[in-house]
Amino acid sequence: NTRSFVLGGYTTTSVNTIQTFLYSSTGDATDFGDMGSSTYYVTGCSNSTKGLYSRPTSNSRSNVVETITLGSSGTGSDFGDLSSSRFRILCTASSTRALFGGGDTSSGDVNTIDYFTIASSGNATDFGDLTVARNRGPAAATATRGVFCGGYNTSGTARETIDYVTFASTGNAQDFGDMSENHYEMTGGASSSSAAVS
Repeated sequence: NTRSFVLGGYTTTSVNTIQTFLYSSTGDATDFGDMGSSTYYVTGCSNSTKGLYSRPTSNSRSNVVETITLGSSGTGSDFGDLSSSRFRILCTASSTRALFGGGDTSSGDVNTIDYFTIASSGNATDFGDLTVARNRGPAAATATRGVFCGGYNTSGTARETIDYVTFASTGNAQDFGDMSENHYEMTGGASSSSAAVS
């Protein structure tokens, strides 16, 4: 509600920094802390108190998920493990659950959706499946629903499909509709009632 976070990334090499800025005042980002390792292909989401993010090592697949407490600066700590090692995941969260969908594994893309209960650390639990396997797409959340948009698969096909899930009940994603074109490597955001991707 009050601030945004930017994690990792790539300059001339991958970095482990976490930066933050406040919505209430303009100005440069400030240092928040560090992730457990330098990486890009980071995927993160949060509720109002905690952020969770998948943490591949550089561009190597991993099942590690770390957490930060949004109200106090510090280094990310281990939260739990995904069901498989992967990167380029789509992530979205409600006030209680964080969902990590799809991603690129060593055997190809998956349609798996893992979820974590944000209040308590532990390994991921199966939520259901996306309608298609995908990676490198955006995800966003309204108050009750999460959406997974576009993406890419290992056969080189960009996706136009939009999936949605209802956070409160586990189960497979449902088709929401299509984007106007096939897209991947986008970003997304949402209010309490609608989502947008670009």
